Amino acid sequence: MTTIAFTICILLLVERTMLASGSGYRSWHNTAVHSYSRGKASYEEIIKSVHDRESECEILHSRERSVISKGYSGEGQETDDVAFSCLNQLQNIDNQGPFDINKNVEDLSGGTRKERVLAEGGCWQYVLREVNGLDVDKCDIKGELSRSLIALAKTKCHFIRSGRSFPLSHQGCYLNPAGMDDDALHMFSGSHRGNPCSVGYTTADCEKLKADIVAKCTNPLIMSESAFQMYHADLNHIDDICFYLQSGEWNRRTESNINRLGDAASRLLHSQEDMETFLDQVQQRQEESIKKANMMTAWMDSLSDDIHDVFHTLEVIKRYQHKIIAFFHNFKLFFIYALYILIGMSSTLFEATALARPKIVLTIATAGIMDSLVYKACVTWLPLKQYGMECSSVYRVMSLLIGWAMLKEMYQIRKILTPRVVYPGFHADIEDNEGSETEYNANGYSLDDFVELFGDHSDSTYTYDSGYTTTDSWSGSLGEESEDLVEEYLDTQTRRRKTRATRRISNRR
Repeated sequence: MTTIAFTICILLLVERTMLASGSGYRSWHNTAVHSYSRGKASYEEIIKSVHDRESECEILHSRERSVISKGYSGEGQETDDVAFSCLNQLQNIDNQGPFDINKNVEDLSGGTRKERVLAEGGCWQYVLREVNGLDVDKCDIKGELSRSLIALAKTKCHFIRSGRSFPLSHQGCYLNPAGMDDDALHMFSGSHRGNPCSVGYTTADCEKLKADIVAKCTNPLIMSESAFQMYHADLNHIDDICFYLQSGEWNRRTESNINRLGDAASRLLHSQEDMETFLDQVQQRQEESIKKANMMTAWMDSLSDDIHDVFHTLEVIKRYQHKIIAFFHNFKLFFIYALYILIGMSSTLFEATALARPKIVLTIATAGIMDSLVYKACVTWLPLKQYGMECSSVYRVMSLLIGWAMLKEMYQIRKILTPRVVYPGFHADIEDNEGSETEYNANGYSLDDFVELFGDHSDSTYTYDSGYTTTDSWSGSLGEESEDLVEEYLDTQTRRRKTRATRRISNRR
């Protein structure tokens, strides 16, 4: 309940505040409307007074066609003065110049109707120019003295029409401070070096001069009570005119601002439409870019798969190449070492070298197996690339080492294949007077030479003692091994001779 009561109190307070605000706005609006209406009526009254004097001037001077038809541009006047050609032309006849508000009423009105109409029309023209010159500064509190001078001028226009007396200029009532001469300035307190209002109408010295003029014009000893009341009423009219003109200017500026705001809003709308169009285009381009990116991604994926397949194919080809190279290498090794074995076997066909055949074949086969294992280790097993080494270089070195080892072993076998050399000690009997003496000579002979010299079919008278040596040793006896070799060699020669004899017989037949 407490919450509901508090909420109701808040709503009532807000409603009361809104009603009070609306009432204040309505009261201010009504006052503004009345002030605007009065200002408009007063401004239109001034314009009507000028037009009435212009019409009256045209009527009075209707017969003077030269004056009426004379075109006067109104140089130095406001643009609105062009509409009052009769008054402007008559004011400048005989080089009299424009209307001077500072002159006395008696001097302006004159004795004839034409002079009075001309003076009254010039006075209302002056008031209209001053009213049109009201700006923001002259309509606020700082321009109160300027408005007072305009109100005094408006009152003087009424007095010119009625012919009543108005405060005179020699009494200090100068309604146009900018037109005062040095003699008129001496009437006021203060040392003025020149007219301050001719330099700037809103300067401090000019405002002081205007205050002195208003004080002298409204002095009760100079201005009558009726004139002061008219002045006060005209001052209120000038204030209303200020409000009217400012309202019109405000409306004009507001309308201009609204128009500019509308133009800006229109431009903003067009810019927004252009931006939307641009964003749509950007969105379309982004979508196209996304589509292209997706297509590129798909293409890259397919390309990656293709590259993977290519690398896989290359790996397969590489493996097959390794297998082919290994096959050709193994075939080459097999062919070379088989050729070596055939050469070794062919070189051991004789009985003298037959005992060396197994060792030769074993040596060549061992070298071939080692060569194959080294190549396979270089290609498959050893991580040579991690150490910056090439398989071909390592294999070449290892192959040279295997070849060197095989040649070393073959060199040892060559000793068995090398023919044995016999160094016999032979002698001859020499008789002389002192008796017989045996002469020994030691020479080295091969088996062929030895058989020719000392065989069964030889006619040599030399005999030999058993003695045998190789290229590395010397012995006093022939030795069992040398005897076996000799016998084996003799048997071989016998078989060769039989074979040759058989061939000769066959050829003869």
